[in-house]
Amino acid sequence: GGGGGGRRRKVLRIEDEESLSDDEGPSGAADPRSGVDIQDVQFQLRHDAWELRAAASVTHRMSSSSLQLLAMLVCRGLYPQLAAPDPYNTCRTDSEQIFHTASKPGLLLHPTSVFNSDPDLLLLKTDGDGQGTDGTSVWSDRHQLLAFVSLLETNKPYLVNCVRAPALQTLLLVARSVDTSLDCRRLVLDGWLQLELREGEGDRGVELVSSAMSLRDSWERLLTEQLRRAERPEGPEGPEERGAGERRRDRREMESLRQGLLDFLAVKVDYTLRVLTGLERQHLYLGPAVVTDHPLLPTLGAANRTPTPHPTKGGFSVTHYLTYNCLGGGGRMEPDCLRTFWSCPTCDLHQPFTPTQRWLHQRECGGQRETPAAPSEGVSEPELAGGLQRLYHCAECGQDLMLTAPQILLHRHGHR
Repeated sequence: GGGGGGRRRKVLRIEDEESLSDDEGPSGAADPRSGVDIQDVQFQLRHDAWELRAAASVTHRMSSSSLQLLAMLVCRGLYPQLAAPDPYNTCRTDSEQIFHTASKPGLLLHPTSVFNSDPDLLLLKTDGDGQGTDGTSVWSDRHQLLAFVSLLETNKPYLVNCVRAPALQTLLLVARSVDTSLDCRRLVLDGWLQLELREGEGDRGVELVSSAMSLRDSWERLLTEQLRRAERPEGPEGPEERGAGERRRDRREMESLRQGLLDFLAVKVDYTLRVLTGLERQHLYLGPAVVTDHPLLPTLGAANRTPTPHPTKGGFSVTHYLTYNCLGGGGRMEPDCLRTFWSCPTCDLHQPFTPTQRWLHQRECGGQRETPAAPSEGVSEPELAGGLQRLYHCAECGQDLMLTAPQILLHRHGHR
């Protein structure tokens, strides 16, 4: 109205405020009289409760082997974000467990992590008999690594969203660089983590590296084939039949890879895990030189690979990630004291072998038994020899022999 008559101000009383909140309906958070949460009702309307219960029950029904494969897939996806535990974690309190990465040492577990609330999950369980050769690492077959999603830095650096994985198997399957000693008992992964097997376990090292190479080849081949097939347009010439045949073949190959990965993850061998110091990394490799001693190279190599000398590390480059006999310091074959008489059940050969030589001979005899070659007329002896055999001229006895690399090593030792 006019200058003197203004509109009266309305003051809300408590009764009015309660009536307004009742009139709001869905916009309120909850009905105090009925005790119904409106947000809970909205969630139930938007989602199918039966599907949610079914999805939750699937995770509880997963077997331990499926969980192991799932953890391995997660680690491969998160690589190279891996952290190794500090060797002195057993002397620290639960909230002060320290981990190291390739580029940043001294990382802590985030306070909200399940490993921080239950640190026994990361406790190293050892059945070994003491410390390793360096005095700090421990012999065990249960060393673990942490794969993490992100690194959070506040007043302290924290690892966030972690999953644990067996160290030896994970590193051999995902590492971009695998360097070995002469006997494959000492391995350096990605230039900052060192694994060392017990003295006399060189045959296990060769077996592990060879198995990891085979699994990585199968994994890469299947993954590449799946990606290629996803990008290939389907033609009109019977894609159903072709797709069904490819799916059956893929299922067989994936099942074979799955079983191979499970067997590899189940391997039990004592070893030490250690983060290399900066000085050790500087003097890690032999360097470019002529390397003539490579008795295990034919076993690590394959028919479709031609190992070549590495230009910087030394040793031989077997694949784009594996370099054999490039580590300096301590790499040697088993001493003669480990040689014992052994009879091969396939060829009845009876003579002293070291564990590595025995494993190599069993591998060779097993391959020849699976794929025997029948002699034919007009074919010379070198052509009938196995793929691992080559013509060897002994300067001591003057004989020309068709021998494998381990047999050459044994023949040389016989003249000593």
